[in-house]
Amino acid sequence: MKIKIPHISQKRLALLLILIIILSVVAVIAVKQNKGDESPEPVSGPISNKNLCDTLISTADARQALDPLNPKRVQFLEPLVEKIRQTKGFEQDVDCLYPLVTYYATTANSAEAENFLGKLEQVHAQNGKKASLYVEEGDGTIQRFKTQLEQLDALKTNFEESKTYFN
Repeated sequence: MKIKIPHISQKRLALLLILIIILSVVAVIAVKQNKGDESPEPVSGPISNKNLCDTLISTADARQALDPLNPKRVQFLEPLVEKIRQTKGFEQDVDCLYPLVTYYATTANSAEAENFLGKLEQVHAQNGKKASLYVEEGDGTIQRFKTQLEQLDALKTNFEESKTYFN
């Protein structure tokens, strides 16, 4: 017994292939747009005793600001940083300091980033290096920030040297 497959013309096959490609592109775009609504996973583990910024950083805008994959994070970080800096005692809470270091590193303000990173490191050590919402237990988060700031300073130096070279 033979199974008959209807003859499909090359035009129909090409149209079907184009339709599949278009649907795939639309699906990829839809998935990427929906990913912006997801928030980064907070670090698991015990939460610090200080809860000054828990309310601020638990909002949807704050989660988008702290998402390293969000291309529009700076527009969410700036108002968050302003609110945090108006919070009394923010310099004693790692969850307040983390967005500040993130913002200043992202906007290439290495002086302010290093200033708040020093405070973050100090407060984190005072808390016994316990995990908080976005700062992991131990020194991993601090070391990543230090590496990021070293790279930022190297880029600035290279840029300044290249300006001198080409002038």
